[in-house]
Amino acid sequence: MRRYINIKTIITESSRLQGLCEGFTIVELVVAMGIFAVVTAVAVGAFTQALRSERRLTSVMNVDSNASAALEQMAREIRTGFMFNPVRSDYAPASCSQDLSFIGPNGDVVYGLQGNAIVRGTSTLSSAVPITSGNVRVSRVCLLPVKISPCDPWRVVISMTVGSAQAADTSQDIQIQTTVSSRVLPREVPYQYKDSTIVNCH
Repeated sequence: MRRYINIKTIITESSRLQGLCEGFTIVELVVAMGIFAVVTAVAVGAFTQALRSERRLTSVMNVDSNASAALEQMAREIRTGFMFNPVRSDYAPASCSQDLSFIGPNGDVVYGLQGNAIVRGTSTLSSAVPITSGNVRVSRVCLLPVKISPCDPWRVVISMTVGSAQAADTSQDIQIQTTVSSRVLPREVPYQYKDSTIVNCH
């Protein structure tokens, strides 16, 4: 009995076996892994940089918010205060002081810089308490009360440099400055507080 060989079956079987032997060479795998490693390194670097920038921005916003709150507290009391000391007759930056004392609606008030914080006290800074938080570093304060003439209203220039207490880099520090006018005119100061400079103001 004769056997016939089916050519179609042989070709199909041969292609199936050839498909099982195909794959990636070691060179192709190394190249693919290298490309994957480079792409991953770039993505991780960009993500890390974005996280650092976000932390830095959050820190600056916290510092700005806290410094603004301290500045607003000072401005609120200065607006209702009088008899500021020491008073200058010009806006010369060399006349700046780190301390400011005056009479507020509830008695003597003193503001100043102690360490890296702005503090508020009554009559002296020895019993003062900080009005800026511990994560804020105040490196410079200028408190400059000015009256051009004796009967003019008091104006106080407040200037400060603030930054994050956790950051060693001072290039991110913020400069803040404002001028606050007292609503109490020299002629409205109660007589017992008037000194020789404003006693004749009417």
